[in-house]
Amino acid sequence: MGTVRLALWSACGQFPAMDVARFEFGFDRLRINLLHRRVCYDGKPVLLCPRELDLLVHLILRRPVIVSRAELLRHVCKLSIDPGTNVIEVHLSRLRSKLREAGAASLIETVRGQGYRLATAHGASAEV
Repeated sequence: MGTVRLALWSACGQFPAMDVARFEFGFDRLRINLLHRRVCYDGKPVLLCPRELDLLVHLILRRPVIVSRAELLRHVCKLSIDPGTNVIEVHLSRLRSKLREAGAASLIETVRGQGYRLATAHGASAEV
C-alpha cells in the first residue's frame, strides 16, 4: 500500500509535510499514518474503512483542487468507467459522518456540479 501512495504523491506533484520514517502526514488537526492506516483528528482516533481512508488521502493530496467524481472513481476505486452507482457518495457520506463525530465538521466540501475538495476545519477552502 505504501508504494501505491508514493506513486500517487508523485503523480499529483505534491508532497505534503510528511515524516518519511513513519509515513505520517497531516492537514489542519488531522493526522494520517499510512503505514498503520490510522487517522486521528485533534488527537482522537477516527476508525475508517480502507476506501474511506483512500478517499481522504486523495482529497488531501489534491487540495485545494476540486476533485471530480470520475477522478475519485479512477484513483480510489480503480474504475475506468462510471458503473452508474453512488459508491463514491456513500463512502464520502460515511467518511464525513466519522470525521464529524471526531469534531471535524465541514472538512470535505461538495462543489455542486464539479466534485469535492478538502476545506479547513472552519469551512474555508484549503490552502497548499
